[in-house]
Amino acid sequence: MACAVEAALIGATRPGRSWEEALAAGQAAYRDAGFDGEWREHVQGSPVGYLSRGFDVVPGRADAAGLITTGSAFAWNPTVRGAKSEDTFVLSGDGPAVALTNATDWPTVDGPASRPAILST
Repeated sequence: MACAVEAALIGATRPGRSWEEALAAGQAAYRDAGFDGEWREHVQGSPVGYLSRGFDVVPGRADAAGLITTGSAFAWNPTVRGAKSEDTFVLSGDGPAVALTNATDWPTVDGPASRPAILST
């Protein structure tokens, strides 16, 4: 479930949209999965850079109204009661976000961007 929310957040993180609009896509994914309001239980993510978080994307916060730009790095980290998904991405100029947390010898899942899968042994 957390992975589905992360996929919605990643898919909505596009140049020209606001961070708040991307979060709204995640909120809708929580609601569609039967976890309405769960997004309030943990910080959902933010743009990243030299700090671990540029700011927390929270509705109504001035920074969250800022526009997403090409080259932005970000990490969304949705949670649902004991499960969490978090990866770091950078927006390319003309395609999907590129995962910075993928490893060549780790399985991946496809979606709006390829990201690490859960490794089962």
